[in-house]
Amino acid sequence: MKIINRTFGRSVLGYMIALVYLAIASTVPAQSKLESVIKAAQQEGALTVNAPSSLSAPERVQFVLTFLKKYGLKIDVQIDPSGGSMVRKIAKVAQEIAVGQPPTWDVLIMTDYHHSILFKENLSQQFDWSGTFGTDKKYVAYKNHSIVFATSFALPAYNSELVRKEDVPKSWDDVVSPKWKGKIGINNATHHWARLAQVWGEKRGVAFMKQLKALDPKLGSNAEIFTKLQLGEILVAATLTDSYLDQARKSGAPIKFAEINPIIAPQYMSGTLRGARHPNAASLFSAFLLSKEGQAIWEKTQGQSSLHTTGTQTWNYIQGRDLVVLEENFALSKIDGLSEQADKIFGFRR
Repeated sequence: MKIINRTFGRSVLGYMIALVYLAIASTVPAQSKLESVIKAAQQEGALTVNAPSSLSAPERVQFVLTFLKKYGLKIDVQIDPSGGSMVRKIAKVAQEIAVGQPPTWDVLIMTDYHHSILFKENLSQQFDWSGTFGTDKKYVAYKNHSIVFATSFALPAYNSELVRKEDVPKSWDDVVSPKWKGKIGINNATHHWARLAQVWGEKRGVAFMKQLKALDPKLGSNAEIFTKLQLGEILVAATLTDSYLDQARKSGAPIKFAEINPIIAPQYMSGTLRGARHPNAASLFSAFLLSKEGQAIWEKTQGQSSLHTTGTQTWNYIQGRDLVVLEENFALSKIDGLSEQADKIFGFRR
């Protein structure tokens, strides 16, 4: 027994040493991979990112400086906040790649819907996020092509100075009330309506779009609808993303969300485009968006964080609420066709 006890003691000690050894050994390859990506990014010397237009010039500078400092890089980083349709940006990239040219941008920061298009059209490239950065699988999408780093919310919004409290929509059915005829705006993010069809079913989803169209809505981009809402040209926006609500809070504009269920919850994703000039810098930047430093800046500047991370502003907000989160199978098989159908119903051009 004593031998067994002593042997047991030695075995425990040996086991503990082995665990420490394995822990160290398992981190060495990952650390080596990371260092290799950083070194390659430095050699590439530059990076071009397309980001949402809601990211201001000072905020872009803050992103660049923090990114460079985190990885000890000295490269030229350009964050292009060009507005316009995300679908048109994808079309531009697709045309460039088709003729053998490097895409204009190395990274596209877009919604999960738009990253599904990149994946289906073979416009993005795969990366070993977990092996290089230790990224949890819940933050990885489309077979390792994209990183999920933030959650956006899209809900009806209204001008609180012009809409009476009793008239504020309390359900999605209230959004298509005849009272909003000629006074409602619809932005060109028509994938919002396709997402609702994921939970409602296609028949109800399409019928709802047609009810909205019957209200003679004003059309425009998110930014244009936001401006019309502030000016009182419309009283309600059928949907508006939370980044604009964050702008309203900062500026004191009288714009508020109609707190209804379910909440449309697009995920912001980042990833490297196929044929990118600076693929290592691009992958490093996507990983940075999910890092502690990147998350802090995105939450501060855009008012968004990840629903997957316990304790974030977003995680706290969603407690007790119903969310429509895009399912990958739906994204790869249904949403594009429904979004195109919505474009036709409302009169948007891709």
